[in-house]
Amino acid sequence: MGQTATVTTVIVHGAGSTGAAARALLGALPATVCVEDRSGEIEHIVDRLHETLLAHRDCTEVVGISLGAHAVARWAATCTRALPRIRLVLPAWLGPPGTASTATLLAAHSIAAEGIPATLLRLRSDGAHPDIAALLDRAWIEYADDELARCLHAASIGMGPTAEQLAAIRGPVTVLGWMGDAFHPASVAWDWASHLRWPTIALGARPEIRLLRQALATTRGARA
Repeated sequence: MGQTATVTTVIVHGAGSTGAAARALLGALPATVCVEDRSGEIEHIVDRLHETLLAHRDCTEVVGISLGAHAVARWAATCTRALPRIRLVLPAWLGPPGTASTATLLAAHSIAAEGIPATLLRLRSDGAHPDIAALLDRAWIEYADDELARCLHAASIGMGPTAEQLAAIRGPVTVLGWMGDAFHPASVAWDWASHLRWPTIALGARPEIRLLRQALATTRGARA
């Protein structure tokens, strides 16, 4: 029998994204496996993450992006074993859906009414940063209109981790964000970090993939 390859990093992508788009955002990371989900339902994603980590106990790092960060935080809050390194990238809201969830819900409504190409065009005309538009373009092309609209709608009504859940995480956590993104306000990254026991936080000055990757690289192995 062949040996199972070691998995160093487990990645949980955001709503309306894919594992491939998540890898493109994060850049080169050690041996990875992605928790793929197109439902947008936070409870389902937490369950999928739990199952994935049971199957990959050699994992040393878990990275959650957007809704994936919500799922990772909620999983980590109840984890009873030694935690791998936790990296929460672009959190969107704390606890009940907040201001950023409105942007997600509006995107769902726009896709249902106009389709994905028209919605992407409108986001660009509304001044979306080119890197954000490029990420959405890469991820959304993998979805049908109705599938993506359902996913984003489900994500927009899902509970994020509460302050109490963040405080319950028994290990160092890195929070990464960037400025100028209505879907992932920088204030939420600061808010999450304020409730963690051992936080490290890094914020990019604008929503550029290059800056996010730099933050990932410079905080790898950082002490809280």
